Amino acid sequence: MDPSKGQQTFAPFLPYLDWVEMTQAGGEEMLDALSQVITARADALGRAGFKNWTPDAFEQLN
Repeated sequence: MDPSKGQQTFAPFLPYLDWVEMTQAGGEEMLDALSQVITARADALGRAGFKNWTPDAFEQLN
């Protein structure tokens, strides 16, 4: 995580990203949320009968 360059690096991509943080604190919050996202996605895969993320899983769950 390196918020020092701000929008210099990611500005062209901002319209295509769901969640962007430009501060150290915001980046830390994003990383903290990541474990919850991983668990939620793994649970969704399991409920749908998948053991791994596959193109079929993407089509069904996206």
